[in-house]
Amino acid sequence: MLADVSWIGIDFAFTMMNPLTMHHSRVIPEMYKVLGRPEEGQTRLQRWYRLRDSLGGPNDAPHQRVRLLKEYNRERMNAEVFDNDPRALELYGEMEARERKPSAGLDGALKFLKGRGRRLSIVSEVTSIEGALSIAAFIRVNGFAGLFDEMITPAGRFTPAGKLLDEVTFRGATKKDGVMYARLSEYLDSKRIGAQHRAMIGDDPKLDIDLAKKYGFVTIQYRGIVDRGKAEQADYVIADWKELLREA
Repeated sequence: MLADVSWIGIDFAFTMMNPLTMHHSRVIPEMYKVLGRPEEGQTRLQRWYRLRDSLGGPNDAPHQRVRLLKEYNRERMNAEVFDNDPRALELYGEMEARERKPSAGLDGALKFLKGRGRRLSIVSEVTSIEGALSIAAFIRVNGFAGLFDEMITPAGRFTPAGKLLDEVTFRGATKKDGVMYARLSEYLDSKRIGAQHRAMIGDDPKLDIDLAKKYGFVTIQYRGIVDRGKAEQADYVIADWKELLREA
C-alpha cells in the first residue's frame, strides 16, 4: 500500500518536532537577559504559564496545553506574554527554532523518502502566519528546506522558507473539523494525485489519522514522542522514523 504513495503530508508538532525539548522556564528568562531587561524575565514567564494553563480542559497535560497555545493561540501569546514587542518576538522565534529538536531518525527518513521520489508537504494546524514562520525557522535551522515542497496550514499555503503562496485555498481549514482533508483532497485531485497515492503521517489518533482516513488517505501514526494510543484507522504504526524505511 505504502509503495504506491507518491505524496505524503506530515504533521509538525509531536511528529516532526519534539516540543518537549524546549523549556520556557529557562528560555524566557534568558531572552530578557539578552534583551538587557533581566528584571522582566520572571514576570513574562508567569504570564506564559497563566496563558498556557487557561487553555484546554481540566484533565489536559501541560504538553497538550502548549500545543493549543502554539497552534491556535500564538497571536494571544505574542500580545499577552510579550506585548507584541518586535525585538522580543524575533528573539523568541530564534530561540524556539534552536530549542525544539527533530524527532529521532527524522532526517534520514525524509532523505530516504525524497530519494524515492515522494513529494513531501508539512500539514500543520497553526492558524497564524507567525506560526507558519516558526515552522519555516525550524526547517531552516535543521537543514530540511530542500526536502519539502510546501507547508499547508489554516493560515495558507507556504514555501518551506515561509513565503505565502496561496492565502485562499486552505484559509481557515482545520483538521479538527475535517475541512483541511476535504480541501487537501480537492487540491491533490487537481494535481492528478489519486486517493491511493496520498498519505498522512501524524501523532494524533483523531486529527491526523481517523479524519484523514475518512477522506481516503493512507494513514501512518507516529507514536515516538507522546503515545496517545493506537488510532483505529491507522494503516501503519511507527515509534521511530527508521521503521518507515522498511515500509516505503
